[in-house]
Amino acid sequence: MIAKESRDAFEAEMVEAEVADWRLEVLGGVGHSFTNLRVDELGMAGIAWDERADRRCWRTAQALLDETIGAATT
Repeated sequence: MIAKESRDAFEAEMVEAEVADWRLEVLGGVGHSFTNLRVDELGMAGIAWDERADRRCWRTAQALLDETIGAATT
């Protein structure tokens, strides 16, 4: 829930700082707190659970952990 200008400023800051490995994901049309199954109960604009975004971001988080600390074993 930030303005595009804020995202652009973040990107510029990362580039200026010469951070070699960073990532920013923008999920169009997805409300804040989209991983919270019960957030819709609040009835607040801009806040909503989104099953598809929840799944996608969970896979992204798992991939990052697999890459940085190794795959989980069961």
